[in-house]
Amino acid sequence: MMEFIQLVGRLIAISAILILSIGCLVQLFGKRYNEKTWLSIYLLALLSTEGLASYIGFYRQESVFFMFILSFFIHFSFLNIYYNHYLFKRPPIQILLTASLGLLPFLIFSLPAPYYQQLRYYDRLPYSIAIMLASLFYFYLLVSGLKPSKKSSILLNASILLFFSLDAFLALATKYLISESLTLVSGFWTIRAICLQLFYIALIYYGWVRSKTP
Repeated sequence: MMEFIQLVGRLIAISAILILSIGCLVQLFGKRYNEKTWLSIYLLALLSTEGLASYIGFYRQESVFFMFILSFFIHFSFLNIYYNHYLFKRPPIQILLTASLGLLPFLIFSLPAPYYQQLRYYDRLPYSIAIMLASLFYFYLLVSGLKPSKKSSILLNASILLFFSLDAFLALATKYLISESLTLVSGFWTIRAICLQLFYIALIYYGWVRSKTP
C-alpha cells in the first residue's frame, strides 16, 4: 500500500511540474498584458518550489516541511498582489502591510520545541483563510454587480476558493487525521493535490485569456 501511495505522489508531483512548465511557456510566448509580469514570476516561483520539493522529498528522502510553508507564503504574497492591486485597487502601502503579515507564520520556527510541535499543524492556516476570504469578497462584488463577469476570472476565483477552503479544513484537521488510517489520510491529500492542479490550470487559463484580450 505504501509503495502505491508513493507512486501516486510521484505522479502527482510530475503532473504539477508539467502543468506549471506549460504555464511558464504560455507566458513566455504570449502577448504582453497588465498582469503578465506578476503571473510569469508567480508561475516560475511555483515551478521552482514544486521541483525543489520533489527533489528533496522523493530523491533525498528529507522533510519538505519548510518548502511546504514557503509555497504557501508564495501563494499568499502573489495572490495578495492579484486581489489588492489588480482586483480591489488598494493603495500600495496597504498591499505592502498585508504582505508583511505573511511573514508571521515563519515565527513558528523560532518557538521552543513544545510550542512548535503544537502549532506546526496550523502554520499555513492564516494563509489559506486570508486567500479564501479575498476570493469570497470577489464573489460578493461580482454578485453585487460591482465587478464585471468574466469567465476566466470566475474560474480562477472558483478554483482558488475550492483549493484554499479545502486546505484550511485539512490544516485544522491534520492533527486529528494523523491517528487515522493511511488510506483515509492519503485520500484527503490526493483530493487536495487534484484541487491544487485545477487551480494551476485555472491560473494558466486566466493568463492565456488575458494575453488574447486586446
